[in-house]
Order: sequence, then C-alpha cells, then structure tokens
Amino acid sequence: MAQPVISSRTDLYYHEVLIRIRNKDGKLLFPDAFLPIAEQAGILAQLDMTVIEQTFRFIQSLDESKSESKFSINLAPRTLHHIYFIDHLTVLFKKYEISPGRIIFEIVETDIIDTKVAALKLEKMRSLGCKIAIDDFGTGCSSYSRLEEIEADILKIDGSFIRKILHDDLNHFLVRSFCTVAKIKKMQVVAEFVENEEIKQELIRIGVDWLQGYHTGKPVPIEEVIL
Repeated sequence: MAQPVISSRTDLYYHEVLIRIRNKDGKLLFPDAFLPIAEQAGILAQLDMTVIEQTFRFIQSLDESKSESKFSINLAPRTLHHIYFIDHLTVLFKKYEISPGRIIFEIVETDIIDTKVAALKLEKMRSLGCKIAIDDFGTGCSSYSRLEEIEADILKIDGSFIRKILHDDLNHFLVRSFCTVAKIKKMQVVAEFVENEEIKQELIRIGVDWLQGYHTGKPVPIEEVIL
C-alpha cells in the first residue's frame, strides 16, 4: 500500500509505503498483527529487505515522466543493525538503477537498540543520498536527547499529538515545540493523522511542512498510485 504525504505550501508530495497481509478471507491484516510474530521469528530484516526490493522494482517500472517520484519506507532498527544491511542496500540501488535521493527511510527512534551504531549506519545511508525520517517523534521520554545523537532530515510527529491539537493546549504547545526543535536541527516536519480540514489548517498555521492522513489522502494499493 502507499499513502501520500503532501506539502503544506506547494503541490509537491511523496508516498509512504505501507505493508499489509491479506488473509484467506480477503481481510487486510495491519502490521501490529504480524510484525511481533516476524520479530519473534527473527525475520524482520528479511521482511524489510523484501519491502525495499519490491518498492524499488515498482519504481523501476514507472515511466520516465515519473522519474522524480519519491517514496518513504519504514525500517526496523534490527534491520539497521544488521551487519550487511548497507552492502545489501547499495546492491539494490545499483540493481534497480534507483537514485537514493528518491528514497526516505523512516526509523522509530524509541526502538533503536544502540544509538551509536544506529547513528553511524544512518550517516552512511545519508552519504548514499537517502533521506532519514525520525518516525513517531514525541512518544519516548528520550526523544529530544536522541536528536542530539542522530542526524536526520525529517521529523514525523506522532499522530497521538495531532489528534488532540485543536482541543488540548498541552498537545498544541508540544507540536509547536517539536516544530521549533526541528527548525533548529534544519529538519522538515511531517504531521501524521491529519483527519479533517480544521486540523490541516491549524498545522499549516503552526508551520508544519508536510501533512499525512485520511483527510489528505488514504492508503491505496501501490499499483494504483497516481503520480
């Protein structure tokens, strides 16, 4: 699946790649139903590499008029810590002739196992030309301190803050403070769970750079993405 992330100021956008499993009855299973099982089985890294390769294969299939389209892919910290991850990623970029500048990798900072190792790997990915997004920001008690140790390009504010932004002063203040920190770090800000026009307009007023949610675009099968 893929969901658009739209600019709050221009007509630019990119898509986040989302994984789902369809069971025998045709029902879609969401990640919280199968990722814990994949983690217990020790196959998260293989799952992530499969998603990356399928995304690259889809990008390669696009015609020349869509050569600037960009996609973000979620990455489990355990995958990031895999000893051969950077080598495998480099091979896939070359195999499918994908410009690294078209790819954003999203990392949940609260799940990072070893900050020093993660910071080194993320810097190598950025040196390839990829962008790095810190996902679900604000949900962990160490969020701000992580930003001192990890260099990234995008900060994604967790949807739990966005949902309450119109009716809760504390959440409103926190979202504004996240935006301030991002600007200090020269990071772009993405707000998740933009569910109505009122929330969208308030986020634009605050200065959020990118918007993602059912109001701005629902997930669709990646083959149906209109670029």
